[in-house]
Amino acid sequence: MWMTRVAINNPVFATMVMVALCVLGLFSYARLGVEQMPDVSPPAAFVDVAYPGASPEAVEREVTKLIEESLNSIAGVKRITSRSFEGRSQTSVEFSLSADMGRAMQDVRDRLAAVQNAFPRDAKAPLVSRFDNDNAQPVVNLALLSPSRSARELSILGELNVGKRLQRVEGVAQVDVGGLSVREVRIDLDPARRRGS
Repeated sequence: MWMTRVAINNPVFATMVMVALCVLGLFSYARLGVEQMPDVSPPAAFVDVAYPGASPEAVEREVTKLIEESLNSIAGVKRITSRSFEGRSQTSVEFSLSADMGRAMQDVRDRLAAVQNAFPRDAKAPLVSRFDNDNAQPVVNLALLSPSRSARELSILGELNVGKRLQRVEGVAQVDVGGLSVREVRIDLDPARRRGS
């Protein structure tokens, strides 16, 4: 009520206050920071276990099921989603929004350490990571090409030289080297000689 009375009794003052508010609003809008991908960290953890040479059924039976059972009893878990591939198990754990993610990540690591002894001997150690929005995506992708070097030479160069040197650069969190040419041994059996023995 008093605002209306002041505005009617002092129209110039009311107009100046409105103009000042408009100018302040335009100034603030021009300085407002806008991010295309804001730094939002959803409450989720990811577990990746490599099990070389195993079929998806074996990965699910011997690795994924153990991980799901161990993580299911952690406080604040909302949903567990798992996928089993040939030679790899991937599990995502979604927590409630009120969960303390520092403590939740430590609980995940503790549970995985307890169940890791039950993994098959060939299974690698679990890799636990937290979803970090765009920060989890690669910043730089490099490709090695050479008209004079073989794929094997480029693989050795990429893995031993380029990858190792990039890992030592300050500020680099992780370097993944992919597409390597790996040596393999091919054994062809002669069915006739096998029958004879």
